[in-house]
Amino acid sequence: MTEPQSHDDFPELDERQRQVFRKIMEVFIREAGPVGSRRIAKEFGLSAATIRNIMADLEDIGLLDQPHVSAGRTPTDAGYRYYVDYCIDGISKPSSLDSEARRRISESLADRSEIERIMLQASQMLSSLTNYAGLVVAPKVRNLIFQRIQFIRVNERRILVVLLAKNGLVQNKLIVTDHDYDQDMLDRITRLLNERFGDKTLREMRQEIVSMLEEDRRKYDHLLDSAARLGELAVNREFFEKDKVYLEGTFNILDLPEFKDLSRLRDLFKTFTERAAMVRLLDRCLDEDGVSVAIGSETEIPEISDMSVVTARYSMNDNVTGGLGVIGPKRMPYRQIIALVSYMASFLSYMLKNWDHPDIEFENLGTNGDEEA
Repeated sequence: MTEPQSHDDFPELDERQRQVFRKIMEVFIREAGPVGSRRIAKEFGLSAATIRNIMADLEDIGLLDQPHVSAGRTPTDAGYRYYVDYCIDGISKPSSLDSEARRRISESLADRSEIERIMLQASQMLSSLTNYAGLVVAPKVRNLIFQRIQFIRVNERRILVVLLAKNGLVQNKLIVTDHDYDQDMLDRITRLLNERFGDKTLREMRQEIVSMLEEDRRKYDHLLDSAARLGELAVNREFFEKDKVYLEGTFNILDLPEFKDLSRLRDLFKTFTERAAMVRLLDRCLDEDGVSVAIGSETEIPEISDMSVVTARYSMNDNVTGGLGVIGPKRMPYRQIIALVSYMASFLSYMLKNWDHPDIEFENLGTNGDEEA
């Protein structure tokens, strides 16, 4: 059997075929096993023979598969795609998430002391509400507005850099220098850089520092030259390319019946630990606005070709965006997962955009159009 190349290749289903297919999907998602004709016939008051004929038609189209001659049917990747695109429309609005889940999200993300803590809590809540893996990737730092930097002497030639963006995001890194700076000198460098680069993006800060280093240093005094050197170490290329990934709940995968093969689990968990793979996964899934669903091979990562990923973008402002999502089995309850991911993206965006306004309440986010981020 050859599956269609895309859902645009599917012939249009009549109403009875659509209803039977939707019911097969709902049963399979709930029970994780091949669905037989007798099981579905009871739902519609039709004969098992009639249902078998409909199942055969759906199999010919490429939406269903039959593992064994005497077995029931299971959905193909194309079947999952059809189900997501045509059978659960209109559920991507944040307001479609149930009130209890909204309450739990609001309570778990109530502490706005650190943005990084919020992102960790968001990934934990995505996992907790689904029993799958929750993924959050922090925004690229290059477009963040610089607020202040602090250099703290750790020991000889080792300095802790604490960089604070205007939206509250904190970046820490340890740098090694070719010269030992005392704390008094580091404090002077701190004041100089904070005065010079306030309200510039980190990209602009780095570009100016690189330009300073390329100029004739003979016209600089010792303080300015040292500031340029330490500033370049603090916001070097590696700093801009580094992605912060928060992945929680991967061990939930162990409880799923689809993943009992230990060799597959080993490859799967190896992929989970590769930060770059998770970032590429989200980057590919975030090309479109709204919620994106990648099913099976659509993820383009062989180790998770038996899984699906539901993702969405969140934003701090127009230029600074990150991504979040849920990684789970292909038979995940898409209606609930899509609603959750949509709501979490809206909640996180609204929270980050209003970070400097602690009096704003978030409990009813998404319950009407005016409140949606």
